[in-house]
Amino acid sequence: MKKTLLIINMAFMLVSLGTICHAEPELTISEDSVDFGIVLQNIRLPHTFWLKSTGDDTLKIIKVIPGCGCIKTPLQTNIIPPGDSTKFEVIFDTRKYRGKITKRPRIRTNEANPDHVITITSQIEIRPDATYPVVVTPYKIDMTPDGNNKPKKRIFTLTNITDKDLYLKPLFYPEEISKVKLPKKIKAGETAEGEIKLSKNGLKQAFEKSFTFEVKGHYTYRFTVPVIRDSNQLIENK
Repeated sequence: MKKTLLIINMAFMLVSLGTICHAEPELTISEDSVDFGIVLQNIRLPHTFWLKSTGDDTLKIIKVIPGCGCIKTPLQTNIIPPGDSTKFEVIFDTRKYRGKITKRPRIRTNEANPDHVITITSQIEIRPDATYPVVVTPYKIDMTPDGNNKPKKRIFTLTNITDKDLYLKPLFYPEEISKVKLPKKIKAGETAEGEIKLSKNGLKQAFEKSFTFEVKGHYTYRFTVPVIRDSNQLIENK
């Protein structure tokens, strides 16, 4: 009986030791790509990804390789215990690019696997008044306080420049600081209004964000609009 118990205990220890020895880090990314759709030159477009440690061992971000000076990749922490996650914001500066642009920043970790690649795509246009099938005015929304004016919301217009009704749907926007309202439909050749409204949290901070929406007509398009609130003129809402 004692011999049997000894064998069982030894087997249990070997299994436990094997589990410990084979503990490995693993990174899971909330999404591996973002399509900003139609955007303008000389704007900065942030997008937040979530990095989650899904392995049995602590995940370490060894290096983030932007691959281009137009990409910024601020990271909150480079050490993520098993089960934890962290925000990872990628900021794309459209600069003087034009046409279809694809960027692929990479994340290097202590995993045995190769680097993780995130794909960023956009269609960069030169003139804000010549985008198709919708013209957004203004093409960059400024929520910065001006003197005693502490804007909680901004109105923007969307003009359908086609001969077919268009249908709009928000895809993603910074929910932690704002809410975006879009018309569900814009008739051919007409203009409709959209609205971005800041939450209490948004009124108390500076930020550089964007929102993306989908437009359906003959084809399906995406548009991304930057939204900023300048820290140099920030007035706390009371």
